[in-house]
Amino acid sequence: MTTFIVILIIAGIAFTVYMAMNSDVSSNSDSTSDEDIDISNFSLTKLRGADELPSEDWLGEAATKKNDAKEAIKNKEYDKAWSLLHEVKHCYSKHAKNMKFTAQQTLNLDASVHIDLANILRLEKKHKDAFIHIIYSMSTSDEINASVNKKLAAYFNRLKLTNSTIEDVQEYINQIKPVPDFVNIRDKIEDLVNKG
Repeated sequence: MTTFIVILIIAGIAFTVYMAMNSDVSSNSDSTSDEDIDISNFSLTKLRGADELPSEDWLGEAATKKNDAKEAIKNKEYDKAWSLLHEVKHCYSKHAKNMKFTAQQTLNLDASVHIDLANILRLEKKHKDAFIHIIYSMSTSDEINASVNKKLAAYFNRLKLTNSTIEDVQEYINQIKPVPDFVNIRDKIEDLVNKG
């Protein structure tokens, strides 16, 4: 839908420019008729940059899949929701590539999915794995809101760790922010859980 709107806007602008450039209206003429304008050769692909417009609406597809995943979670179809959320990640990746996002912009987009993945793991009582996804999400996101901070604390408390504090985890997240790596996060949390 978004792509369609962008194309309509570009078409309107191009048409206006075309009319302005090809109008044979002299300064003495009082009016022009519709017959004076020939747009039979008009094409969006002739516009500069129009060939770079994405042909797929990856964000629209991602939104649909995310809604389907939320519905699957409500119905306790966790495997289906998990699969759909990974399809959302794929759509986000395609969108980021089409729009030439930076690595950080791509990570920010991807981070939101890990909140939902953590939720599924929490519902399945896989608290350690859920905690890993929350940490990954926080380490890849530029902005962390109060809701995510509350989730971090709740997920941390479910692990009942005695040798680490929530402050230790927050410090760890800040350390890995420049180069977040899911496998390293997983290994670090495994180590924390093994220590108790």
